[in-house]
Amino acid sequence: MTPEYAALLSAVDRFANLRRITSTQQVEGPFRRLPIAGPKFRVLQAHEWGNYQRDQDEVKGWLRTIAEGRGQDVARAISGRLGTLDAVMRLDAARQEIQTLAFVQGVQAAYALGVALLLSPSTGLRGRLGHCTAPGCGRFRLDLDVRPGRRWRYCSTPHRRRADRATATERKRRSRNT
Repeated sequence: MTPEYAALLSAVDRFANLRRITSTQQVEGPFRRLPIAGPKFRVLQAHEWGNYQRDQDEVKGWLRTIAEGRGQDVARAISGRLGTLDAVMRLDAARQEIQTLAFVQGVQAAYALGVALLLSPSTGLRGRLGHCTAPGCGRFRLDLDVRPGRRWRYCSTPHRRRADRATATERKRRSRNT
């Protein structure tokens, strides 16, 4: 995983977890600062910030689907979007390996590439996406440090405890009714 792609994944995670979108700059800023942001990066007019709410809903849906283990559904949806990327190829002389670096020209292309990286087996990140199911949360957590073990299920320890209490209450109710 290159540092450029790690930064992209962090920006996608941040975008998905925004509680409230209030401006185009709030969304575009983290993506435009990426080293892979192309020179023709498309920005929206200030009054068009609501378009990013639809984009956020889309990326949240994709991430939720991936966290549920249904990545193939998302792969079909983003495949066509990757055709809008510009790419540069170079040969790493020390390793004698061809490297490809994609440049994104807008927010949609950026989050589509980020989600594609999550799905790619070569990144080793397929199981590193967690979706917090604590009551009232729904945040995503992407662990870029590949480590053994299970993926994160909650965004924080307090949320894990809150979810445990909620499920314990439900389990008690069910056991009383049986």
